[in-house]
Amino acid sequence: MLTLFYLLMVEQILQGLYNLWDGIRWLRLAQRRAGSHSGFYTPRVALFCPVKGVEPGLELNLAALIGLDYANYEIFFTMASADDPARKILDRLATSTKRKIHMVIAGRPDGCGEKVNNLRTAVQQAAEGFDVFVFADSDGRPGRGWLTRLVAPLADAMRVNGVPFTIVDVPAPDPDHKLILARTDQHVAWRGDTIPDNPAHLVDKLLGRSSNRSPG
Repeated sequence: MLTLFYLLMVEQILQGLYNLWDGIRWLRLAQRRAGSHSGFYTPRVALFCPVKGVEPGLELNLAALIGLDYANYEIFFTMASADDPARKILDRLATSTKRKIHMVIAGRPDGCGEKVNNLRTAVQQAAEGFDVFVFADSDGRPGRGWLTRLVAPLADAMRVNGVPFTIVDVPAPDPDHKLILARTDQHVAWRGDTIPDNPAHLVDKLLGRSSNRSPG
């Protein structure tokens, strides 16, 4: 019985040392990021936003997506019809910015909902070379730093673990979640609307390995 007690004590000490080492590693990573320019690592982002009709505050919401402080991104506004009332607002915004904006006309859906069809068509039309796909809704108005805060923590966690962070195809985006993270074998490891507080735990889940870190 006493031997079992000592074994448990040793296990707890080792677990504590590992957690301490892990915490120091992430602290150093955070310190390096805080001491460097926020644009040091900016993967190329494709930002997709389905639009339908004119809702209150739509122009301000879309302008916020165009005016994000993240340098390396392009926007794909997608709609079912070129006659959608929102098209005039989009055309007006497109002429007032240097941001590269793509207008995608998805047409009528076949076998799926209109929003899913709009997003799927936009993803299929996106050119190769994007490292990250991000989905946003037209009824939200993010702050200027939203995309930077969204991409940077997960990108850092991927780099620390030596994981390529590139999405090349999303044939059927989940209409109930803004973010989807999948492995190369098409297993969806995570869905959500914001990146968790602990991206390292999310990367562990993506890699299919156990993690001693608390979930985000």
